[in-house]
Amino acid sequence: MMTTVEVGSEFQMQQMLVDEAKSYLTPVREAAESDMRTVRAAAEARVSAAEKKLATAEESAANSIEMAHLTVTKGKQQSKITIEKQLVREIATIDRHRLTSKEQAKVNGKTEERRVLAKQEFDRQEAEARATAEKKQELFCEQLDSHLISVERVANLTKTQMIARWREEKKKAQSMMAEAAEKGKQALLTAEQDLTVKTITLQHLKQKHDAAELALSKLKVSTAKRIKQAKKWAAAMVKHPQQNMQHLFSQAKKRMKKMQKEMRQQEEQVSAVTNMYKVGQEQEEAEMGFSAELVELSI
Repeated sequence: MMTTVEVGSEFQMQQMLVDEAKSYLTPVREAAESDMRTVRAAAEARVSAAEKKLATAEESAANSIEMAHLTVTKGKQQSKITIEKQLVREIATIDRHRLTSKEQAKVNGKTEERRVLAKQEFDRQEAEARATAEKKQELFCEQLDSHLISVERVANLTKTQMIARWREEKKKAQSMMAEAAEKGKQALLTAEQDLTVKTITLQHLKQKHDAAELALSKLKVSTAKRIKQAKKWAAAMVKHPQQNMQHLFSQAKKRMKKMQKEMRQQEEQVSAVTNMYKVGQEQEEAEMGFSAELVELSI
């Protein structure tokens, strides 16, 4: 069974542990908040950079597509003009040949059938020239449209890739913040649980300490009563007859020795409590000094 001195010493030591746990809570909370701010800033920076890249990619894609449309439109127009000019020259050549053929037919006296055949041939050449020009225009337009589709595909693919990267960065940022929040939460929870356990232990020790103090107080009262009774016995001894004086004196002497022994024990307990309190203070000062040295070393 623990003595009053031991209970008091353990109570003081536990009180120091509780105070230390309380003082530790604030740095843990501040560290968690600081880490969260740092992680949030880094996460937001990653997302912001991804958003800027996405915006640049979208703008670049839009510019590329717009430029491709303008180029294709202009190319079709220029191609049409060029092909039409070439067709005009070919038709003019055919018309010259047609005219020459007519003149030669008059001079040579060709029959109507041959003139019809010659006309049909020139008409066929003209129709073929027009058809060829139209096919050239269609083929060139198809090539330009194919180029435009390729440009649009590349631009959209780049945009899609940048959107995927932005979403990935956003997901990573959310994961970073969630991890930091969970880490801070666990650190704070651990510190709070430690404080709770130490506080409960302190409450139990306080109950023991209060009970010990009450027992010591009762012992002092009981001792005071016994001393008072002994004094009464000593006074009564003087009043007894001479023949009983020696016997009564012997009994009183024994009682006085017993009471002196109890008083010495009480004084020793009181002295022990006092010394233990001083030792507790010295230990607390030493531990605080040691904690300060650790903090300086950690810095």
